Amino acid sequence: MSHLVDQLGYPIDPEMRRLQGHLSDLAAYFRGAIGISERQEQFIREYHSTLETLYQLGWDSDLDLDALLPKRFMPEEYNRRNPNWAIPDASEWIEASKFYGKKGNNSQK
Repeated sequence: MSHLVDQLGYPIDPEMRRLQGHLSDLAAYFRGAIGISERQEQFIREYHSTLETLYQLGWDSDLDLDALLPKRFMPEEYNRRNPNWAIPDASEWIEASKFYGKKGNNSQK
């Protein structure tokens, strides 16, 4: 990590902290715009631009789950720097719920 962070791992630099918080906001807006593709595209573009600004400021970390978009919408640079992360798409959640909903799995106690 090339930037200073506090005890919780958040940037000490106020601009980096603000931009990182803005990514969380944009991810929430994206999730709230399901079915409104032009709004989602706008949030994706702003998200990519904001993350690029963070990289230019020297930020190099991973993001909290609430600040992430589904992997296919994340900037390639983030995916390259953080290759082992993923938020399941809706179809993957449905498949997982089918598995965990089967009798005999530990999800139904």
